[in-house]
Amino acid sequence: MASVRYIYPSKLLTRTETDQRVFCVDAEKAYTYADLAVAANGWKLTFTEGKIKRVALSFTTAFDTAASLLGAWAAGTVAVLTSGTDRITCGRLADGLVDGCAGEFPDDCGMLRLQPTATAVPCRDAFDEKAPLLELFTSGTTDVPTRVIKRLEQLFSEVDGIENHPMNFTADDALIVSSVTPQHIYGLVFALLWPAASSRTIWNWRVATETELMDVASTHDKIVWIGSTVLLNREPRDPRWETSRGHWETIITSGAVLSDDVTRRVIRVTGRSPVEIFGSSEAGGIAGRIRHLNPDGSLSSPMWVPAKNVEWKIVNGLLAVKSPRQATDGWEITEDRAEASPDGRGFIYVGRADRMADLGDRQISLSALESVLAPNAFIKEAKAFMLRDERHSLAVVAALTDRGIDLLHREGKNVLALKLCNLLADAYDSTCLPQRWRFVNDLPEDSVGKTSIPALMALFEPATNQTVLVSRDKSHAVFSVTIPASSPFFKVRTKVYIIPGLQQIQLSMTLARSVFPIPTAFTGMTDMHFPIPVPADKTFDVELTYEDKPQAVRFVWRMKDELIAQGRILFDAI
Repeated sequence: MASVRYIYPSKLLTRTETDQRVFCVDAEKAYTYADLAVAANGWKLTFTEGKIKRVALSFTTAFDTAASLLGAWAAGTVAVLTSGTDRITCGRLADGLVDGCAGEFPDDCGMLRLQPTATAVPCRDAFDEKAPLLELFTSGTTDVPTRVIKRLEQLFSEVDGIENHPMNFTADDALIVSSVTPQHIYGLVFALLWPAASSRTIWNWRVATETELMDVASTHDKIVWIGSTVLLNREPRDPRWETSRGHWETIITSGAVLSDDVTRRVIRVTGRSPVEIFGSSEAGGIAGRIRHLNPDGSLSSPMWVPAKNVEWKIVNGLLAVKSPRQATDGWEITEDRAEASPDGRGFIYVGRADRMADLGDRQISLSALESVLAPNAFIKEAKAFMLRDERHSLAVVAALTDRGIDLLHREGKNVLALKLCNLLADAYDSTCLPQRWRFVNDLPEDSVGKTSIPALMALFEPATNQTVLVSRDKSHAVFSVTIPASSPFFKVRTKVYIIPGLQQIQLSMTLARSVFPIPTAFTGMTDMHFPIPVPADKTFDVELTYEDKPQAVRFVWRMKDELIAQGRILFDAI
């Protein structure tokens, strides 16, 4: 491994008092380690003087996240990293879980809002490694997110393990660029604490899109990409991938296991084999692997190699682990099915353990139901779960293929759901068929590529409009849209539910901004026509046409061949 000036994380702030090396950069500014020490002290004073024992943190930049974290730990304050800032999460935090919050929380979050104290004095404190000063939440892939408590020594052990990992992660002078948030354990350790401890420079902002990633890659020669499967799983579209091919020092990913096809594509596009990390919020990093492309196009062994100081075994087909990084002592049996590799040096991941659901007097495997559903001609991926509504319904969210989108476009939601129920009828009786369906282009994923149960449940909230992108090119797009009767869009509820024209315009603008480079400024409307009221719970089409000069979007709403609404929205750049 390349030699870097590494310092154990508990002593981070003792080194940074006069350290003018660059900690992180963005397009406008470079922040030194000395800047970090001063900012951390501002937060320490706030937490100490306010007698804050527990604080919720949620920042978008690496500098603010690091400063608030280090300041909290220096003050002996528990840092609670939230998985989101939505109403439900804020309500849980405000209900006695924390004494206040700092960062990008809504004004009505119900918590005491904290700001750093102005100071020019750096923080010089080391941290109490034995103290449980970090709390975060699991991704919620199988249930609602649960709280995980970590001692700093457990967290720092993982950072130290990365620096001393035999995979040799990267060169000293590479820029660390992250597509994942530090609010989760993977992003916190790999994209923030490890580069900080090893004196590597971090890009200050999370790059959430392909365009943002290419913008950074085009201006820096050596990049370590802390990647997300959200981006890795998508087909590359930006032409700058070709010119950036030589810029990738290392590509690291975690969250969801990369498929063989995605791994091959990453190697082909970047020239690098991705480093995959296998782990969890509870256990930390468990194992890693690098799969190389063989001359015949096949990939090297799918075996996962356990990380330093990680013990493992197979218990009834499930992976069990024990390490100094996990939140609990002793052996932890995961929900991952695995087999020992033939040589015994590692394990082969088989998949998640079957999730069981009770339907009346029957018990079914949700994993098995998903495997029957997808992939097929209409669905590329499906997630089944029990919806916590008044009936405790079996629900399915399905990501559609092009054929599925075409059927939804032509026949509507009910016809597509019936076809899928008929597909399941050979394996399940009527009492075990899904009662609730949602159709999407892609399953909702967090920044590390995981699909959580709360994110799936959100698609069934009464006010949620269902939209599927049917087709798109540079200047034309078609969406298939279903608006439930419970939506607040419907201001009049008679035999025919009526959406005011303004709401139709608003939705058209929202859809247009998701696919076209719409300027910020709205300037007017022309050619408006609303001949027929919009029916509830019916599937209709919204056709959008983008005009460049002058900048405008023309919208047409249709149900079958019947015109519902049309008009033209004008924009202008600020």
